[in-house]
Amino acid sequence: MLPVHIKRLPRLSCFSLSLLFLAFQANAAPTINGVSKVGKSKTEKGEVVRVQGSNFGRKEAGPAVLYDHGDIAWENGRLNDYHQSFDDMQLIQRIDADPQTLWAKPSLAGNGNTGVLLSRSRDSRSGAAGAHYYGSGNKNFLGWPTAHGGMEVESKSKAMYAAFWMKIPFDPNYFYAIPANSDSYGFIEGEDGEYGERIEVEGESGYGRIISYEPDLGELTHGWVFLEPPRGLEGSLKGKKITGVTSKTVIVFPDGPSRGKFDQVGYITPGGKYARFWSDESGTGYRFSLGSAGFPGTGGSLWTNNFGHLSPTPGEWNLFEVALNVGDSARGLKPSLRASINGKTFVESTEEWVEQMLSRTEERGLDDESALTIALLGMGDFRTIPFSFDLDDIYLDDSLQRVMVCSAATISEVHSGEGACELQHIETWDRSAIEFSFYSGALTAQRDNLFLYVFDERGVPNSKGFPLPSILGSAPNAPSSVSVN
Repeated sequence: MLPVHIKRLPRLSCFSLSLLFLAFQANAAPTINGVSKVGKSKTEKGEVVRVQGSNFGRKEAGPAVLYDHGDIAWENGRLNDYHQSFDDMQLIQRIDADPQTLWAKPSLAGNGNTGVLLSRSRDSRSGAAGAHYYGSGNKNFLGWPTAHGGMEVESKSKAMYAAFWMKIPFDPNYFYAIPANSDSYGFIEGEDGEYGERIEVEGESGYGRIISYEPDLGELTHGWVFLEPPRGLEGSLKGKKITGVTSKTVIVFPDGPSRGKFDQVGYITPGGKYARFWSDESGTGYRFSLGSAGFPGTGGSLWTNNFGHLSPTPGEWNLFEVALNVGDSARGLKPSLRASINGKTFVESTEEWVEQMLSRTEERGLDDESALTIALLGMGDFRTIPFSFDLDDIYLDDSLQRVMVCSAATISEVHSGEGACELQHIETWDRSAIEFSFYSGALTAQRDNLFLYVFDERGVPNSKGFPLPSILGSAPNAPSSVSVN
């Protein structure tokens, strides 16, 4: 249960709030004047780079709360190499079973779920040797990083930036599950984590794909078929025959939805949750979920609706980012949200959302609530989805301030999904100088053409990337300064 009205907070006049917000928003964006190499990191992070400029803002702690590469992680800037001793596909356990765990409350193995495993044998994101997380099943996730206090979040920050790379085999925006018939065993499935045969819809053009046939799922006699219909036909499938192009196996799409999940005849629509961010374990404080249907917030109807139909690309590594602050009127900081996939906007706050967020915060007495943390990262849904995921390079901080290196020359190109970006290991941060340890990640193929971005506490970066010749030796000449007007 969510708390009802707890207390009324003192109201500032609209005029006072407007002045505060305008004063904050008038701050200039970051300007980068130059970069230089400092030397090698002492903790396996790579070259240390010093960035000089202005308007970087004050950051309470330089390093991020967590930057987890799977086999090694940095917690508040300190190396944690506990996972280096893990075997291939070793289970990540909860803190009651493993006091040294990096994640206090990951999912448990069982009921068709593997739990989250540390994989050394699956293909890495960069192609180099290393480790990342893997799980299979409908309820597999990491949760509550111990670097952030575990289930007791050790922060009073009003902001949270989280990012992670995830690879999933199918598109959770488009799959459907429908009751199987006695012939459904004839559908040709793909290998583990791959699409099966193409399918046609009666009277329609285009092809969809079989995902999986699950004969023992639910209470129906023949189980369920998971499929992805041809794009654009999601609203015109009812009652139509679906035929396997190769197998010629036929099934009929139901006329209505299942009201009893997998125990009643009817179709089950797409869904899935990639991440959940909560401020307390009970879920009574701030809570937001990043799913295939959008970004619900605070347990109510606080939805941003500007997400369109953006999906992660199946079978490839996708960068998810969530930059969220819950608002701080004392500093003139409005609530804001931007979630993205591969740089493109997935959901973004609107003025209506901001007003609702302010109202809900006051109504539920959440003004003193602690910062949000990662409560779920992986896959969480009631559907027994034949899904797996690979998860790597998990980044969490109590500030929207961060440093990224990208292969795109402008932030507008980044937000258009061009190029690739890697978050950097921040060492120190002040208003006019930052030091970070260069992390190339999967950027090795673009090392001759990389650009630097510094984000301030509003999450605003320099609009033009600053070239990095001092790191790589062959990038374009750096301009004297780069800023946003």
